[in-house]
Amino acid sequence: MAMQNFLKVPYASLILVGMLLSSCGTGSLTGEVGDGTGGGGGYVIPGGDIAGDWDIQVVDDNGNVGKLNKLRFNGQGQPSIAYFVVSGTVYWIRYAAYDGWTWEIDTVHETDTMTGCGLTMDPTGSPVLAYVGGERTPLYYWPFQSDLLMASWTGADWATEAVDEEGVVGLWPSVAFDRFGLAGVSYQDLGTGIDYNDFHLRDLKYAYSTGGAWVTETVDLDGGGYYTDLLFDEDDQPGIAYCGNMDDDHQSVKFAHRGDFGWEIHSVDSMAECSEGSLSARSTPGGGFGIAYYDEQFEDLRYASYMSGIWVRETVESHNQVGKYCSLAYGPDGQPVISYYYCGRSTDDDCQGGGDLRVAQRTQTGWETVTVETEGNTGLFTSIEVSNTGTIYVSYYDQSNQTLKMAVHR
Repeated sequence: MAMQNFLKVPYASLILVGMLLSSCGTGSLTGEVGDGTGGGGGYVIPGGDIAGDWDIQVVDDNGNVGKLNKLRFNGQGQPSIAYFVVSGTVYWIRYAAYDGWTWEIDTVHETDTMTGCGLTMDPTGSPVLAYVGGERTPLYYWPFQSDLLMASWTGADWATEAVDEEGVVGLWPSVAFDRFGLAGVSYQDLGTGIDYNDFHLRDLKYAYSTGGAWVTETVDLDGGGYYTDLLFDEDDQPGIAYCGNMDDDHQSVKFAHRGDFGWEIHSVDSMAECSEGSLSARSTPGGGFGIAYYDEQFEDLRYASYMSGIWVRETVESHNQVGKYCSLAYGPDGQPVISYYYCGRSTDDDCQGGGDLRVAQRTQTGWETVTVETEGNTGLFTSIEVSNTGTIYVSYYDQSNQTLKMAVHR
């Protein structure tokens, strides 16, 4: 990518730089908020009170950066992250890619709404992002941009195309490719604002590429469509984890799967109460589906798995606001690994007393948890990937320092 590299040093030197910076304070990147070009923080901060060997890297500290981030491996097997930069009521979507030495950072799009950003890699290994952009609508309840857009890296620049422009669409998007190299996007349709119910009963939609055009489907009419996460099963059929509309104190966890006879809607947890950025789905190594989610009603981290027509739910950790901003992956052994925000040491409802980054992994004897970082209020908006050698990568937002970080466990 055509970006400046302000910092390119070997990994061993990064550790030394991190030690020095941790004793004298960290400087900011050059450039103004919204520029987004240049190298990210390449230094590694030695871990504090954590279990195991975790390296903590600052990816980007140029502005208030890192909310609603999404982590994926690129075509070179290196971590790449899409995330938001916040400056008042203006937001930028940035993309950071690790090249083996440092982080290369680019600004993809400026938007006026922060309602999620999907990230995946195309068949060539290049990044593809889905988000809300385009024209603004003159509706009283949504005077913001309202189109579903997709940006693809061409090797020299970002090519943007409109996926859906009908009404207010594209909220909480997730993007993936099937084995034929065709893209699919799940997202929320906010409605047209004709009446009260149209605005409050939102739809789950799915758009797929035919190679020359986009086709859209309404998957769950009035079904919510919050915080979608798209996957393809072993038969190349799409599945979407999402949250339903608010119903009294509940906002159920749902899963839509397209089979031979159309879309099937599963109720994964009808008594749950969803939370923003706290739902993550993957195909399991055994050919099923797995979902990690935070139940705001009981303040628990939960994991649900689907196999042979049955959803099985289990509590991963239960203690005072534990499990927000969770993300799910599977290790080489096929066991689930979940990153999440732990608010157990804070006594207030909004975690102003501080929160931690945690990771849980299921073993043959149950769930094991580790606290990765505890400094300040950190570990929000986590996203996790596990390599085929078992290396765990977790990107997350450090609210105290307003930075995007990554934790790595080898």
